[in-house]
Amino acid sequence: MRNGLSATSNIKHKAILTLMYPGGLWVREVIRLRPEDVDANRKLIHIKGSKGRKDGYTLLSDVVFQI
Repeated sequence: MRNGLSATSNIKHKAILTLMYPGGLWVREVIRLRPEDVDANRKLIHIKGSKGRKDGYTLLSDVVFQI
């Protein structure tokens, strides 16, 4: 039995899981992300219209760059 990210070989699924878990994001937040929402230099993700329809930021994990 495989655990964690090795449980899937689909690159899209790995990317979604890698963004969700460390950043504390919901699936709906991840699937709404656009490339311009990710600031790799500052390691931040801009979440638009999150809970309560508020915008916010969360951390971009270093693990994302290893996929």
